[in-house]
Amino acid sequence: EGKTNNILMVTYSIIQKSKLEGAHRIDAEYYQPKYLRFDILRKLPGDSLKNVAKCFSGFAFPSEEFSKIGEVPVIKMTEIIGNGFIDFSNAESISSAYCENNKSICKRFSVCSGDIVVALTGATIGKVGIVLENKALLNQRVLLCRPPAVSGGYIWALLSSNFFKDFIVRGALGGAQPNVSPKYAIDFHVPI
Repeated sequence: EGKTNNILMVTYSIIQKSKLEGAHRIDAEYYQPKYLRFDILRKLPGDSLKNVAKCFSGFAFPSEEFSKIGEVPVIKMTEIIGNGFIDFSNAESISSAYCENNKSICKRFSVCSGDIVVALTGATIGKVGIVLENKALLNQRVLLCRPPAVSGGYIWALLSSNFFKDFIVRGALGGAQPNVSPKYAIDFHVPI
């Protein structure tokens, strides 16, 4: 009475030594079976994300410039809510005066409708959103992809997939607050 059977399930991967040579990571987490499917994806015709879309990271706007009443909203990781969209309802903003005094920075880090953003740090890592408004700025630790070469809807759907999420999580480093580099993220293989 009250007796239970404990069954231990073990998952393992067999990795060829040749695949480890020159590897940047050799920890077991990196070689989980769910991550090995990326090798299959890379065999499909296509190119890396960096070659099918203009990709760049956001800017570290001065924290003292953020306000709830500014005129230009800033896309931070917290605005990328994970359903493929961006929620500006609690977004902090920067004043138009800041942008007037820093035109080159604000121009370089302005987002456009149709841009795709990806969170690169913390609990929101790998979450993807599509920009539907033209007047916003891109904050640090957020990657922007502007797809001129391939349909933006296709890139958005692909980056919203579990394939991309797993790819990002696989490349994340750090314990309590995982981080992934933009360089790693833009190496994602996009089948075309």
